[in-house]
Amino acid sequence: MLRTVFARNIRMISSTRAAGMQLRLYSDKFQERETASENMYIRKKEEEELKALREKLAQVEKQVDDLKKHVDEKEAQAKSK
Repeated sequence: MLRTVFARNIRMISSTRAAGMQLRLYSDKFQERETASENMYIRKKEEEELKALREKLAQVEKQVDDLKKHVDEKEAQAKSK
């Protein structure tokens, strides 16, 4: 009788350890997936911000070019007078 009780306790401890290991493994996998998801979200946001900054840069460069043309025209008019 003592052997059977002892054997059951060992089986319960073994199955409890296995369940704990599975839970830890599941938890690690969940954390990895969550981290990957967060990284993808951050990368997407950074790409959107970079695109907006490039568009803004293109607008500013166009304004600078327009101003340079205007300055050149004014200088040419001043020299011809």
